[in-house]
Amino acid sequence: MKAVWTRVAPLVREKKLRGLFLEVSFPEGRPTGLLFGHLTPSWMLKELHHLARLADPAQPEQALRGLTVVVTHIKLSLERGSMPQEQIAQQLQALNDLGVRFVIPEQGQRIEF
Repeated sequence: MKAVWTRVAPLVREKKLRGLFLEVSFPEGRPTGLLFGHLTPSWMLKELHHLARLADPAQPEQALRGLTVVVTHIKLSLERGSMPQEQIAQQLQALNDLGVRFVIPEQGQRIEF
């Protein structure tokens, strides 16, 4: 991801990046050894913090404010309870200290940047 963030950081800095599509496959609680390279909400925020520091080392907490991040590749669950989309949305909002606009898309939904 570092190579991607290094390429994207100047676009963030110049306010030319309109949005990102980034996957969060599982809600919090899945063991790291069972992620197989996929992200949870906390791992997504760690990655976004890396991008923010590259984009604006002086004020990383402001670097991504208002940026739209479309959350993709959410894995379905066979367990009873709330849907993974709902869990992930709630967890992302709770962890969102960067002011990012998270979108959990629904089939057929139009997303504007």
